[in-house]
Amino acid sequence: MPRTATWGTCGGICLLFLATSVVIVAGVNRGSNPSQVLQVLNKTSSLELVSAVPSQQGATVTVKNVSKTRAITGIAFATGREGQVLADLLSGSGDLTIRPGNTYSQTFAGTQPPDISILAAVLDDRTVDGDSRIGQRLLNLRKGKKDQLQLILPILRNALDSKTDVTVAQVIAEINKIPDPEHVDYYIQSGAFAMRESILLHLQDNSQRRGTPSGDPRHVLTFAYEEYSRFLAKL
Repeated sequence: MPRTATWGTCGGICLLFLATSVVIVAGVNRGSNPSQVLQVLNKTSSLELVSAVPSQQGATVTVKNVSKTRAITGIAFATGREGQVLADLLSGSGDLTIRPGNTYSQTFAGTQPPDISILAAVLDDRTVDGDSRIGQRLLNLRKGKKDQLQLILPILRNALDSKTDVTVAQVIAEINKIPDPEHVDYYIQSGAFAMRESILLHLQDNSQRRGTPSGDPRHVLTFAYEEYSRFLAKL
């Protein structure tokens, strides 16, 4: 079964990016005009295009990891209309990492079928296949996430180790005191902001489940600490 993900317009970090390379033309019709096909440019050797299916709402591209030994942990796509989409497949749980021989589907929604580029793949040894400059952007996103986790996890750990009861609201207030990253690469900064927002949303959503075990402050903080510690270990 393929792993799947969906992006709306500018669903990821988007930049206007133009590239030239060999174009693979998928033999599928676009709309009602049989002379139009969805073009997919692939600049990687570890990913093989399986299918490219256009629709009036967008397009779905399915790729296969043809590397013999390396899993793929991130892919950089680009479309003519939406710009650049960096798909990081790592998480604290439920990774979409593509093992050798497995497939992954990415849906670009909210536009007419666009021409799509597969610019780079990040492998599980942190090397980049394809456009190294674009792949480095994805690695910089992860660096920003890692830097932020190294600041936030000690706050969660201190709250759990406290001899007095600490509320989730107090932990959120401490996290919000962390200075915003400055004078760093745009993608590092973006990764840091995304990581902080992810943790804050996680804490807020789970703390609102009052009257249930999952809404207990200690349970909320423990779950967050364990999940994001696993994520940090992967970065």
